[in-house]
Amino acid sequence: MSRVFLAEERRFGRKVVIKVLPPDVSGAISAERFEREIKLVARLQHPHILPLLTAGEANGSLYYTMPFVQGESLRERIVREGRLSLEDALRIATEIADALACAHWDGVVHRDVKPENVLLSGGHAVVADFGIAKAISMSKTKVGAPSGDPGLTQLGTSLGTPAYMSPEQAAGEQDLDGRTDIYSLGCVLYEMLAGRQPFIGPSAAAVIAKRFTETPAQLRTIDSAIPVEAERIVVRAMGREPSDRFATAEEMVHAIAAVSASRSGPHRTGDDKPSVAVLPFANLSSNADDEYFSDGMTDEVINALAHLPGIRVAARTSAFVFKGQRVDLRNIAQQLCVQTILEGSVRRAGSRVRISVQLVGAADGLHLWSERYDRELADVFALQDEIAQAISHALEEQLGGVGATRSRETPPERPDRTPRAPVNPAAYDIYLRGRFLFEQHAATEAIASFESAVALDPNFALAHAWCAFSNMLAANLNMLPALTAYPRGRAAADRALALEPDLPQALLARAFVAAWFDWDNARAETLVREVLAVAPGLTHAHDLLGWTLVSAERLEEGVESMERAYALDPLSDFMLYNFALTLILAGEPTRVIEVLRPALVRSPGNGGLHLLLGTALFLSEKLPEARTELERGRELTPANAQLRGSLVCVLAAMGDTEGARHRLVELEEQTERGAGSAVEVACGYHWLGDDEVAYSWLERAFQARTLWMTFLHLEPRLRRLRGTQRFEELVQRVGVAPVRESLSVRSESVALPNRGA
Repeated sequence: MSRVFLAEERRFGRKVVIKVLPPDVSGAISAERFEREIKLVARLQHPHILPLLTAGEANGSLYYTMPFVQGESLRERIVREGRLSLEDALRIATEIADALACAHWDGVVHRDVKPENVLLSGGHAVVADFGIAKAISMSKTKVGAPSGDPGLTQLGTSLGTPAYMSPEQAAGEQDLDGRTDIYSLGCVLYEMLAGRQPFIGPSAAAVIAKRFTETPAQLRTIDSAIPVEAERIVVRAMGREPSDRFATAEEMVHAIAAVSASRSGPHRTGDDKPSVAVLPFANLSSNADDEYFSDGMTDEVINALAHLPGIRVAARTSAFVFKGQRVDLRNIAQQLCVQTILEGSVRRAGSRVRISVQLVGAADGLHLWSERYDRELADVFALQDEIAQAISHALEEQLGGVGATRSRETPPERPDRTPRAPVNPAAYDIYLRGRFLFEQHAATEAIASFESAVALDPNFALAHAWCAFSNMLAANLNMLPALTAYPRGRAAADRALALEPDLPQALLARAFVAAWFDWDNARAETLVREVLAVAPGLTHAHDLLGWTLVSAERLEEGVESMERAYALDPLSDFMLYNFALTLILAGEPTRVIEVLRPALVRSPGNGGLHLLLGTALFLSEKLPEARTELERGRELTPANAQLRGSLVCVLAAMGDTEGARHRLVELEEQTERGAGSAVEVACGYHWLGDDEVAYSWLERAFQARTLWMTFLHLEPRLRRLRGTQRFEELVQRVGVAPVRESLSVRSESVALPNRGA
């Protein structure tokens, strides 16, 4: 360990720090070479880099000097405080990364980024000892490593600190680049957020071994309030392979900045709207089986709030994650990025309902507003709108921003352009049962409920709309043929629109039919933008707009729209799946890997996420890893046809033709039973080298109006067929892709493995 002295440089009247290398190190290296390396490092100029002033030799000991910084080291602060706040940790990490980016640009790698080498002055980070490790290693003479601790102190082999050094540095690699510092910074950021180092062991050798064999404990298991995005940054920075990390420190700066920006306000969406999460209402009815009713009323209030342009409301899926849990409201607000929480209860007695609600400030838990409503069920729509408008007014009073220029004596305008008719109470009860079944993906049972509701009340437009949604869900889950379900869905949506032309759910249902069955992207986009004009908070409207834009090859717009949907529903694996899938279609498999690896820590049992990660790895030519992910996904969801199809492609690419053909036979049999996917079978045959059979299955998919045909032109597993006349003619028959003037191959953003034969 170096000896450190505080001295005064009399010539300039300033305090400086002198670091004297240990005698065994000084005696082992060339003083001339050491000074030459220090001179190179001393050229670095950056506000977050502590400059080196001089270097030399005195009485056989090498030394270097640097300015004295008033303050403490990051190590001292961590010891004093334990875990740092998210804001401080991200700010300090940004400043360190910014310093690293500057040094790396000049070809200087630090090699020993750790809390001891980060000084805090005026609350800001300054990185010390830049290039010292390299200076020592480059100027070394032959020195053996101490016995019993090989590779830890051998000069020129793995100079650094075991708890923070990268795997390649620990392995003694000489040709290190800036990504070794990125790994170390990932360890430092982990420690700032967790209050402990990512790898702990009884010896330095044990600590180093763990980074090759283990992964650190998840940050969100230490503190669930740590946002997923922050954990993703740490996971990526600490990638075991350099290629898994941020390519540059500047890229890491941008990633941290994005998280910091999303946390600087109350939500992720980048606007200044007041925000609220509606937690599942408690069922206070005498019948415990009335849970469907209280859940349904929660859904309806969320939907009513989504119609208000001045409020951002967290989506149902994310809010319902907390159902039945005793979680601190501040934690919930942080995870959903909202300022306020609405809690409530529902009590039903005969034809009357009582709803009690209270609005709470998330930051301090203070009561902002509460009210109790007693109404006849026939007036339930008016009740829901009344609650939504009251919340809007309360948010305006407490937070501002909702129609801030409106007179406080003037009630908020009703967002619906068409008055909602009273509903038959019995029909409404059945409707809520249908909504409950829909959320359970019991699509055919939900259809039966909605049909019963409209039989009792033929003018119940909302029930018609949800009947349309349920038919489409049944088709997507292979419960009903698309040729049966979608025409039924269209008829139900049209009936709802005839009753209430402005009903957002009816417009959205019709938009889904236009996109996924009529294959009419222009019509779908027009309809969904009408929905967002009157109900900007409907998550599935942003979701469908994303799909429609991607299908039309407006990829950047489509991904942005899907990101907005995911931001409104940040704890929804379904929305994460859709977001990741659009990234695959947009040709961004690397980004998919970055997004899904930390997500699977949170949701390891989600077979669909394993499918997309495996597919992204396949497109990145990481075939063994892809196979592992797909096999894991298949264990979790053995009937998933997409998993089987991708696994066939991977096995074929790996040369396991027999295994691929065996899996393909299973997939064909599943598809013949109506539970598979003709497109997946086609992909399998293509990768086994039989394009003629592949085209026959694509034709079957076309005739069956298979939804995925609207993305055929973007399907990455069929990229090798692009530009061929037969494929392009099929794409034009589908009719959603932009018309090409020629059959030239579309640009390829990723390479593909070789096919089997």
